[in-house]
Amino acid sequence: MAVTPDSFVGRYQIPQPFNGDVTLQEYIDHFTNHYLNILFGAEMYQEYLAGIGASEAIWTKLRDPFAEDVRVFDQIDECIYNKVAISEGIDKMLICLIFGHYQREDFVTPTSAGGMIINPSGGELQNDDRTNAFAIYNQGIKTYKAIQLYITNNSTDYPNFKGTYQGLSWII
Repeated sequence: MAVTPDSFVGRYQIPQPFNGDVTLQEYIDHFTNHYLNILFGAEMYQEYLAGIGASEAIWTKLRDPFAEDVRVFDQIDECIYNKVAISEGIDKMLICLIFGHYQREDFVTPTSAGGMIINPSGGELQNDDRTNAFAIYNQGIKTYKAIQLYITNNSTDYPNFKGTYQGLSWII
């Protein structure tokens, strides 16, 4: 994987210090493994790692950003419709998801101006607006869902797909 602590820049910048004794690299290691296992399923995740190492096209397609026409079955209306699945790529997906988890557990709160307000010693947040963290987390979930839609529509290429559904959230 190409996600490193240096990947968190601009909109995704994570302030210092890190959460207590937990480093950003520990977040990256934990959530990369977690999300790729649930994105693909354990067996397909191992196939993905081997395929990316060999630069096989069916795996680089999932790794890289794409926009793809897909067919979706609506179980409620029992109809098939077309949709465009837009993926920002697995690295951007992981950056968004890790950012959301980090901000959820952070000891400081982002302000609308981008600065940080440290929690007072009494434990009450001076500013508890986590909207930005949720928006970025959900940006990652949209890519997660686009990748799974692409896999489902190309199931003959990915016969071992056993990923789990993840929906948009305001609670991480």
